Formats: sequence, structure tokens, C-alpha cells
Amino acid sequence: MLAPGERIDLWLDFSGRAVGSKLTLYSLPYSGVMPAMYERMGHGGMMHGGIHQGAKFPIAVFEVTEKVSDSPKLPEKLVPFRRLTAADTDNADSPLPIALSMQPMRPLLNGMSFAMDRVVEAEKVPLGSIKKIRIFHDHSRGGHRGGMGMMGGMRHGGDADPNPEHDMGGMGGAMMNMAHPIHLHGQQYQILSRHAADTDGYASVKDGFIDSGWKDTVLVMPGEVVEIAKPFQDYKGLFLYHCHNLEHEDLGMMRQFYVY
Repeated sequence: MLAPGERIDLWLDFSGRAVGSKLTLYSLPYSGVMPAMYERMGHGGMMHGGIHQGAKFPIAVFEVTEKVSDSPKLPEKLVPFRRLTAADTDNADSPLPIALSMQPMRPLLNGMSFAMDRVVEAEKVPLGSIKKIRIFHDHSRGGHRGGMGMMGGMRHGGDADPNPEHDMGGMGGAMMNMAHPIHLHGQQYQILSRHAADTDGYASVKDGFIDSGWKDTVLVMPGEVVEIAKPFQDYKGLFLYHCHNLEHEDLGMMRQFYVY
């Protein structure tokens, strides 16, 4: 399941396919990325050409035109990789928050819009650290200034609420709840965990998430809580984090980490 801004490298093996064979790569059906009421009304969003969001459609067609004998083999190991855990972070019990909220024409992160020259304390990170970050939906507090919505989606002791629907702020929050692809600039990160309500929409996408390697964008489904381990180990300065839905980042759903 790839969100806007995500990329993947594919190794396609056409050995054993007869010359003249055609294979089609499809985007498979899915649901649950838009507010539930919006999807029930049949407004899934339209792409160019009239394709309904979540509908099956062809991405590419491959045609085998000749038989060769020098096809390369996939290496057993591409690059060295060490799996990060919460124990590698220096704030496992107090993760940095990225709270997602939506108001009409005003999507926010941690209750704030983008500011070129301002960061709050939770956005100041020392160079050389690896931080645990919790990304969650917090529509009940989305309009508060100064990051007052940062504690949404958390219970006493800092644990993720296993039922993220609890932090959607009643009917108003639920109506605005939608998927957000969250992109963090700078070094890539790893997914530690996902917590989501058991819905038909989530069931249609959960097996498609590729969370095993390094990432720079993660799709956070409606009501979902995602925890990541993010290194800040290369450079000092300002590093953006934002929603990769273009209309959302254009409306200010973007903030910055200050690495010092």
C-alpha cells in the first residue's frame, strides 16, 4: 500500500514467461482512506480519467518480446541493515508527538500550522539522538494553539491507546478523519508499531504496508497510531515534516524539527 510520496524498488522476474506474454500490474481495490460518511455517500475522489479512489486500475503493462540467457540474479544481501527498536531511542517512555487534525480548509500538526521561523520545545532535537515519535489523530483538540493537542491519543503513562477511535473527538472529529501520508525530511526512519481499529477499510490495506525497512513517508490511516524510530544523527538545522497530500501541505499541514 503506497501513499503519495512513497516509493518502492521492484525486482521483476520474467523468466519462464513465453515470448509474446503480457503481464499487467494493477492497483488493487481498497477503502477506508476518506472519512466514513464521505465514502458512504460515494464520494471517493476522482483521478484524471474518471477513476474512483480505491477502484482497481492498471498501472503498467509488460510484454515479453525476446528470450535471453544472461538475466542477472538477485543478490542475497543488498545493503547492511540493523533493525531499530524502542530500546535504541532515548525517549521510549515519552515519544515526540505528531498529532494530525483537520478543520475546514485548515489541516494542522500538533494543533499548529506552518511557521518558517518558529518551533516549539517538542520540535527541538539534539544532534546524535534517535527519537521515538508517535503519529496519531487528534481532531478533538486540532484548533488549539501552542501545541495543546500534543497529548491526544495517549493514556496515563504514555501508552498508545489500543482503540485509537477514542481520540477522534466525537462526531466532529470522526467526520474529518482521513488518511495522511506523513513525510519526515532528513534521515530515514523505521516503523516500530501500528495500532488501529478493526474496520473493513483497514482490513483492505493492512496487508499491503511495507514497514520492514527504512522509510521517509508513512501512511497513517484514519484512527491509526503509528510509532517510529527516527535518527537525527547527520546534520544540524531545520528539517520539515508534513502531510504529503498536496492540498494539505499547501494549506499549512507542515512543521519543522530543529536539530541543534
